[in-house]
Amino acid sequence: MQYRRGVGLVYCSQFTNEEQAKQVLIDYVRERYPSAQDAELSFRTLSFEPGYRSQFWVKNCLSLGMSSGFVEPLEASAIAMVELGLRMLCEAFPHNKKHMEIVSKRYNSRFAYRW
Repeated sequence: MQYRRGVGLVYCSQFTNEEQAKQVLIDYVRERYPSAQDAELSFRTLSFEPGYRSQFWVKNCLSLGMSSGFVEPLEASAIAMVELGLRMLCEAFPHNKKHMEIVSKRYNSRFAYRW
């Protein structure tokens, strides 16, 4: 699959529609890759509702990455949130059970702010 390239477009349905978005993508591909044939193009539409959990850490369960929330379909944001979540967990993990509730509330508050 070295000859293939994935190209995507993220848009808000309040400002454009699927057909217009496809045309923008086609125009981009034609300009950027003149040798590409229209017959080679295939489209897949993914709809999503952005949002995040109200609590990320509940008792002994912690959500990380896309299990915490979803804001856009580009991987970079999800990777960054996983890294931040793990770093914060490692730094804040309580030494004993009696501090778990305090630490988890602090984690939830800080992560809600980041989302």
